[in-house]
Amino acid sequence: MKHELAKNAFVIIPAYEPEESFVTYAASLLRNSHISLIVVDDGSGEAFSSIFEEIAKLPRTTLLTHPENKGKGAAMKTAFRYCLQNLPQDTVYTVADCDGQHTVPDVLRVMKKAQKNPDALVLGVRNFSRKTVPFRSRFGNTVMAKLLEGRFGISLKDTQTGLRGFSHSLLPRMLEVEGDRFSYETAVLIALHEKGVLFHQVEIETVYHKQEETEQKVSHFRPFRDSLDVLGVLFSEFGFYFVSSVASALLDVLLFYLISKFCFAGLDMAVRILIATAIARVCSSIVNFLGNRFAFRGKGVRPIFRYYLLWTIQLSVSYGFTVLLGHFIFVPFLLSAAKALFDLVLAFFSYHIQRRWVFAPKRNKTFYFYGFLLRVVRFFARPFLPRYHATFSEPDEPTVYLCRHMNMKGPVTLAASMPFDTHFFGLSVFFRFSTCFRQYRNYTFTARYSNSPIRKFFGTILAFFAALAVPPILRSMKMIPVHRGEGALALKTLREALAYLEKGESITIFPDVDYALKDESNHEIYSGFLFLDRMYEKKTGKKLSFCVLCLDTENKRIVEKETFVFAEGVPYAEDHARMTADITAALFEK
Repeated sequence: MKHELAKNAFVIIPAYEPEESFVTYAASLLRNSHISLIVVDDGSGEAFSSIFEEIAKLPRTTLLTHPENKGKGAAMKTAFRYCLQNLPQDTVYTVADCDGQHTVPDVLRVMKKAQKNPDALVLGVRNFSRKTVPFRSRFGNTVMAKLLEGRFGISLKDTQTGLRGFSHSLLPRMLEVEGDRFSYETAVLIALHEKGVLFHQVEIETVYHKQEETEQKVSHFRPFRDSLDVLGVLFSEFGFYFVSSVASALLDVLLFYLISKFCFAGLDMAVRILIATAIARVCSSIVNFLGNRFAFRGKGVRPIFRYYLLWTIQLSVSYGFTVLLGHFIFVPFLLSAAKALFDLVLAFFSYHIQRRWVFAPKRNKTFYFYGFLLRVVRFFARPFLPRYHATFSEPDEPTVYLCRHMNMKGPVTLAASMPFDTHFFGLSVFFRFSTCFRQYRNYTFTARYSNSPIRKFFGTILAFFAALAVPPILRSMKMIPVHRGEGALALKTLREALAYLEKGESITIFPDVDYALKDESNHEIYSGFLFLDRMYEKKTGKKLSFCVLCLDTENKRIVEKETFVFAEGVPYAEDHARMTADITAALFEK
């Protein structure tokens, strides 16, 4: 059945000095009887009043006016405030540009996608590989895409698109975002991403007028100033953090010099140095704290205690590392260089810890799905892992997710980038030190690669430390141990999984028979987990959904590929074979 557009559907168009063709474009949108328009005249002036008079005469059109130009972001916010105060909560919106670059079919496709995904922001993305795209647009988008992905982990094909669809529930969040001009659109992406809002991308037609192709058309985008504004959004936080760090470091050196040279003259030199170091470090830390608090917009008293806890640990680790190196490096210059490099690494971690913990806003949520150890490990590991963007949100009903293992790539990626937490299936051998050590020593780090004595020696060392770390991490992750080929213990796995499903919590399984499989023409999966459907239906009276996920490595996305459900009235054994075949095909087919 074709998905129809909701009756409460509005297209928001911020307009500044539009061409006369804008009236024709607006009228073409209104040919769809479900669409209404909100146009914001962003201080275009008397010269363009006739165009907006024609716009105001169009049916189902609301015209809002700024007495003077305030910027695209301000115009969008004016429309958002109007919508929040005057329109019902089931309204769906699309923001489009007034220059006709967004075709009517594309506007409708984005709006329908937003209607289907009310918790997401839908972006109409252009295909920049086409030759019709001006070099300036292609280059600018490529740079912005790389910066957004590297800085915030946001992977988008088109970061500057003006065609965006969303539901009424996102309006308050977008109104909280600072900015009035073109940089506002980038700031919205960052703010919504950090609040866990998903992005859906819909490829749209890339329309450029002839003047734009030759780059002769005058644009309202001011390349230098507006580019600086956008870069300011991307790096303002990090920039303030950097300035704060440099300022506090210079103050530390200056105070140390002044105190050690001019104060406490009657004391022994070693004591003077100790006192000077302590006073200088404390004073510089206060400056650094105040600067970082401004950079991260920290509030309340709690950040003070967290900051100085981190500060003490960082200082202790730096001191301990320097003392340790002093036993091996005897050249002062090399020792200083090594210390500076190590302190730089500590500063990298410190930045992320301060951003996500020290100055993070206090949350009312007190329940944590995973244990403390897993949260700590994931916190430190995430900066070094590729960030994937999930194209789906948490389901209303518990679901069994299925993904390829791909030699740990699947579990690691989902553990780091899933938009919600689930219970993973994992082999039972990894839950105890003894069995985990044997698995790593006899297979993972030795026989799996080479049987050379050197490989076995270093593999045994690695196996020991891995076996110390892995079992407690898996328990902290609330992973379900899988007992394959162990009779009654295999049923224990299903019962533990069923208990989580009854609580409304989802499960993720990696059913590959060969986890390191590279030959896509020869594949097989374990299918015993499908028995969960019968157990779940017996307990709840509901069917269980089995959803196949795939990793789109090119676009860094986790894609919800297909969902399977057991058929009603079909013998279980027969439908089990059908489900196994369908899931296997979905897992392995590209």
